[in-house]
Amino acid sequence: MPSTVVLREPELQVLPGQEVTSEVGVLNTSDIVEQFNLDVVGLPEGWATVEPPSVSLFPGANETVLVRLHPPDEPTTEARIHPFAVRVVPTNAPGASCVEEGRLTVEESIQLATELLPEVAFGRLRGKQVLAIDNRGNIPAEVSIVGTDAAGAVRILAEPPQVVVPSGRTQLVQIRIKPVQRIFRGPMRHRQYTVVVNPVGGEPVDTDGVLTQRPLLPKGAAILGIAAALAGLWLLLLKPAIKNTAVQGANTALTQQSAQTQALSAQVANVNKQVTALSTTTTTVPTTTTTSSTTTTTTLPPTTTTTVAPPTTTTKPFQGQLETVVQPGATGSHSFTVPTDDSVSLSSVLVQNVASTRGVARLEELVPGQPPQTVLALNLANLNAQSFPLSPPLALAGGNVLSLVVSCNGNQPACDVSISYGGQITQPVSGSGSTGGSGSSQPASTGPSSTGSSSTGSSSTGTTSSSPGSGPSGSPSAASGSGG
Repeated sequence: MPSTVVLREPELQVLPGQEVTSEVGVLNTSDIVEQFNLDVVGLPEGWATVEPPSVSLFPGANETVLVRLHPPDEPTTEARIHPFAVRVVPTNAPGASCVEEGRLTVEESIQLATELLPEVAFGRLRGKQVLAIDNRGNIPAEVSIVGTDAAGAVRILAEPPQVVVPSGRTQLVQIRIKPVQRIFRGPMRHRQYTVVVNPVGGEPVDTDGVLTQRPLLPKGAAILGIAAALAGLWLLLLKPAIKNTAVQGANTALTQQSAQTQALSAQVANVNKQVTALSTTTTTVPTTTTTSSTTTTTTLPPTTTTTVAPPTTTTKPFQGQLETVVQPGATGSHSFTVPTDDSVSLSSVLVQNVASTRGVARLEELVPGQPPQTVLALNLANLNAQSFPLSPPLALAGGNVLSLVVSCNGNQPACDVSISYGGQITQPVSGSGSTGGSGSSQPASTGPSSTGSSSTGSSSTGTTSSSPGSGPSGSPSAASGSGG
């Protein structure tokens, strides 16, 4: 062979995102001046750099070349031993190349990022939020979630309190906040607290949250209370007193009228006696009788019967996820369809570029008989993980389709894009007589249908999950928080 190569440090260790170096000695064993080209084989593209990549040596001369190994800080960088080799190829004799083998150990890395959605929770007796835990390390992370409040004004409960977050994925956890004291009236109060995520073998991650507590009695309730008290005082005290006074006045007038009648009757009797005594003159005095009568009429109010129909629909919290894996240079999509009898209102969206690749992702709404409506259009080159509140919320009627379309650039790994969404779903109540036969409603986790597709000549895969209620989803999604 015209050359000899020696790797000074064949066993190397490095963390993702960091760099390790090793010197390589090259000796020209031929009898001519030779140029040698050096490269590293066995590692993914972009992990290694040789400085300089080529050297020219006289016969018997040698030179030291530096090899830099720098695996990227990405979830796809596996924590294991990666064999590699430094290859030296002489220009004049390419078939006489030689290699020196080594091993690179990529160590485990736990990197967590957390976010509370929405940023501020509102409620009178309690509040709800969703904690999104993003694992950007290269191994699954087992974490426990606890809530702390230095002022002791709220109690925080995580459901579930322990989860395992796969590498490169996002896990959602329901956070419930309950104030210790109730506010009956007055201004709103802001309760601050902290949610702590403790990974096994990693550093804790703190996320600050705020609960805006509303009073139980809205503005103007005090004035209404005073008015109600005055009305009660009128009904209990003043109105009976006025009624008694009126009755007493009527009785007095009747008594006086009866006395006057009796006096008049006595006068008539005296006149009759005088007429009888006179024999020559007859005088007839008409008798006047005064009769007093009292008539009382009572009118009964009409009776009205109101029948309240039972509710025909119910509204529940709702969350789901669309994920699409698209090969370089291809376009793929994945979607889910709202059931015919249901309707969905989306208030927040969490978009994650899992593979950190380049391309364009679009979230579209498909209404039957109409062209697609673009809800979000994102450049993946500038996106890692970001949440987008939808104001006003995106309303999806029954039969409408929510679709994730990803166009992946070439010359890179496959694109993996995940969109988690949250809001509310309205479904028919069991036995309400809605069209569908059985009259029973199904949970949203089994109701919505999802489909995945890809363009010709490329491949893509997708997953879709959706669930109403407060249970966390096992796949990336987002949800909105609200207060009772």
